[in-house]
Amino acid sequence: MIAAIDESVRSTGRGLYIVGLVLIPPADVGRVRDDLRRLLPARQQRFHWAKESDQLRNRMIDYVREAARAAAAYVTVEPWRKRDAARSRCLTALCEDHGSALSGMLIESRDDHLDHRDRRP
Repeated sequence: MIAAIDESVRSTGRGLYIVGLVLIPPADVGRVRDDLRRLLPARQQRFHWAKESDQLRNRMIDYVREAARAAAAYVTVEPWRKRDAARSRCLTALCEDHGSALSGMLIESRDDHLDHRDRRP
């Protein structure tokens, strides 16, 4: 299975760091990516949860609900300035829970030096 992973951060209050994933069979990844892109309005290249309409969000959720074999979310309470530690904890827990079933992970790129941190053993 391939884990498609994305994150969300809430910096208000005590702070929340959330890593969500859906599990997709490797043979379906290309089709799922293409189908999701077709849901975007014309000429729009990317989907970003916070910037999209409720209608588009709901279409994305409905599609992913049908396409994914499983879904999970990992949440930790962490101040904004400690988000790398929170991300590490969430990704570690994700790997402990699903690692043996995974043949790969797709994680949205953040920044070159931050992506490098995600790849550390």
